[in-house]
Formats: sequence, C-alpha cells, structure tokens
Amino acid sequence: MIASRKVEKCAEACKNLSALGVKAVPVKCDMASDADIKNLVDTTMKEFGRIDILVNNVGASTDGPHVVDKPYDQIEYEVNVNYWSVIHCCKAVAPVMMERRWGRIVNLGSGVALVGRAGDSIYAASKAASDHFVRACWCRHIISQPATAVHE
Repeated sequence: MIASRKVEKCAEACKNLSALGVKAVPVKCDMASDADIKNLVDTTMKEFGRIDILVNNVGASTDGPHVVDKPYDQIEYEVNVNYWSVIHCCKAVAPVMMERRWGRIVNLGSGVALVGRAGDSIYAASKAASDHFVRACWCRHIISQPATAVHE
C-alpha cells in the first residue's frame, strides 16, 4: 500500500513497483482524517489479507511564526498530522497484528524532536510525542518488538 493525499504520486510509485513484479496499491489518504485511515486499513486487508508492517512516515510543519503568533488552526493541523495520525494508525492496525501475534511499527521521526528548532516548537513537540507513543505501545506489548525510531 502506498498512501498519500496526492494519489497521483502513489499511482506512479505503484506503477514503478509493478514493473519490478511487486504488488502495490495506491490509496488516497489524508493522515489527519480518521475516515481516510480506516479506509486505508480496510483496503489493505481487502487487497492483502493482513498487515505486517506499519511505517508512520508523515510530517507537517507550518514553519514560521513563533508559537505565540501561530494561529490555532495551524497548531491543530500539525498536531493532527504529526501526533494523532500516528495514534490512529497504530490503533487501527494493532488489533490485526495482535490477532496474528506478529507485526512491526516503524515510526520515522525527526532530529528536531530531540533538540527543537526556532519557529517549529509545535512540530518538534508533536514528533517527540509520536515517538514516545510508539515506544510506550511496545512497553505495553501492543507490538512485538521495540519500536524503531529513525531520526533525520
């Protein structure tokens, strides 16, 4: 499954994979939308019958104004994409993985989550929160191996 808000890019990547003999299905998915995430999981189960690996590779930043000057809609968008989407995706796939007693969740993060950056405090905080959420899932045995946190 290759998912993005830009389904044309997904289709292009799937076409390239298909040329290599790999089955891939493009799905339009806004990671800030619970309905889109549910559709992604449902489509994956329909097409492949299982979910082995979830890669949380999402990020949104409205880089710019200090948090004091940043409009709430920009703050909410960054938190929804960088943090809540990770929770929703993990929550959606965890039952499938737990039933099979196997699964991996990889959370791609950012070095900014560790050190911060001027004008990007919401991004940094939400990426750090998503990293710790995935680690906490492992601690509670929702996933079978330590979560992988890859930082830029």
